[in-house]
Amino acid sequence: MLRLSSRTAKVLSWCGARCGRHLLSTTAPESSVQFEVLPGKIGVITLADQARLNALTEPMGDAFSRLVDSIQANRQGVAAIVLRGEGRAFSAGGDLDFLRARRADSPESNVTMMLAFYRRFLAVRRLPVPVVAAINGPAIGAGLCLALACDVRVAAASAQLGVTFTKLGLHPGMGATHFLPRIVGP
Repeated sequence: MLRLSSRTAKVLSWCGARCGRHLLSTTAPESSVQFEVLPGKIGVITLADQARLNALTEPMGDAFSRLVDSIQANRQGVAAIVLRGEGRAFSAGGDLDFLRARRADSPESNVTMMLAFYRRFLAVRRLPVPVVAAINGPAIGAGLCLALACDVRVAAASAQLGVTFTKLGLHPGMGATHFLPRIVGP
């Protein structure tokens, strides 16, 4: 059983109870990645494309990577970060339109494109403070990999987790084969 400090439990409770409320936003409201700082120096990064269940896209990855760079450069006054998905999902995984387009490309170009895609989101590993993934709903494929790359994961009882790459005919990417065995064992 995972034991949380009372402070961590309060932060996660606050995040769940105030979905969408922003005390301090450093990105435009229409951005697919939002950042806020809560009292107690707790930063909250929100994947904010609930209409698409927070599917990971190239533009979202660019915004995410820029935000990580900004936090890394000046710490934004945070001691820890909670990463969450807006709405009913943490992240439904990689954008399927992007993945379908990869089929028409050469293997060499695919390697370059996919590594760049993965690096955008795995930038979470560069954050200079502990990162807690607050998994409120589905975390599938690359979405689960993003959560696995965080320091700690806390999932709602109703959360659905899945590494479904092979169902799409894909090799498990974005660190799945690296992070998952280290977290759950062989």
